[in-house]
Amino acid sequence: MNKISLLPESPVGFYYEQIDKSIEQIIIDIDTLYAHAGAARDSFEAKWDGFLRSDQAYQGVIWREGNKLSYLSQAVLPWHQYDKLPLLLVFGNPAPYSIQQKTPFAFEGKGREHRLWRALQGSGLIRFDDGLGRPAQPINLARKEQLLARAYASPYTVGFIQYFSMPTTPSAPPWTGINGLFRLFGTAAMKKIECFELSRISMQVSRFMAHGGILLAFQKDAFNGLRDQASVPAYSYAHLAQGILAGRSRFGSDCPLIGAPPTRMAHSKDMKKVLTAVAAGTIL
Repeated sequence: MNKISLLPESPVGFYYEQIDKSIEQIIIDIDTLYAHAGAARDSFEAKWDGFLRSDQAYQGVIWREGNKLSYLSQAVLPWHQYDKLPLLLVFGNPAPYSIQQKTPFAFEGKGREHRLWRALQGSGLIRFDDGLGRPAQPINLARKEQLLARAYASPYTVGFIQYFSMPTTPSAPPWTGINGLFRLFGTAAMKKIECFELSRISMQVSRFMAHGGILLAFQKDAFNGLRDQASVPAYSYAHLAQGILAGRSRFGSDCPLIGAPPTRMAHSKDMKKVLTAVAAGTIL
């Protein structure tokens, strides 16, 4: 694979490549990640097998070759020209089966359509003509192609990215979600990983939102990492409930940031309030 180093501020030992319209590959040099941190490296190695066994969907999605940890991730971004304001939906991290399906939020439970799609469509933020409510898997690839081709109704051109690119199981504690990543790598290593992720996201924003746009973050770490630290308060559900979790992003005044509840709360009143306001253009 032709590995591509990211922006200059990205830590050494991280490599990135876009290998499909919606799939990325990332390589982490474990020796570099844990340089001069023997105990933290030992802890990672002790936990690695348990992490990998937590979800069968990791097969073909996460693998190791010696000190090189490789994995696939997901970003659905239409790179061609468009005439609507870009809206970048930023989530915490992907599920491995969504990467296998090559579609964000491929399904949940035993093949049910993920609750987020109904919330997005009900708010008017993005509407597909694809048979909402049918079994999820038959429409996954069609939906991805519609996202890439902008074949949907929306006030925006919509993109999907992940704040932390490495997938984790959604249903096998203690390895679920971003907490599973912190458990595996440790806090110090996750700070380096987050620096890499911000470099990756900066590159994506500079391409997708070259002339401005809106970022909508559905997860606490994503909102806190992307906000302008000087002017925007940290993620707080109290702020979110008051409808004031919005402001300047780290990318400047042309790219404001809005906070939304986590996707598990897709059917909540607060989620509906945020998504409807974004669709109507009234939250900023």
